[in-house]
Amino acid sequence: MQRKGYRLFVVSNQSGIARGYFTLDQVMTLNEQMRDWFQDRGISFEDMVICPHHPEGQIKTYTRECACRKPRPGMLFQIARHYEIDLSRSFMVGDRMIDAEAGMAAGAKGILIHKKDSANSIDMQPDFREFESLLEFARTLEPAA
Repeated sequence: MQRKGYRLFVVSNQSGIARGYFTLDQVMTLNEQMRDWFQDRGISFEDMVICPHHPEGQIKTYTRECACRKPRPGMLFQIARHYEIDLSRSFMVGDRMIDAEAGMAAGAKGILIHKKDSANSIDMQPDFREFESLLEFARTLEPAA
């Protein structure tokens, strides 16, 4: 995808912070390790944005409903504003339906990566598609304009 000219970002719900399973610093350290691992393999993420909130959390600072927790599109809007991204020309790719829903709520195309049963496909909206692998999806992309 990057070789085709697409910019790469990560958006991730991290309710474990609100629930007290791990700290924000631990998540940020892990994100930096992941970024370095991918960078060593020639893949660059421009940013990694997280939502630390959950309405049933144990850590008061992070216990709340918010606009950033997927399937809400807040993290995508944040990236779009900061990096001047046209969401209507973007894809939100994930392995859970809430990822695709967040993308569609932001005006992007929602892409769900999972082993699909063709008899029960949910490929039903023009801005939503299913693929069995990230590679399968990437092969369908035209070079970015």
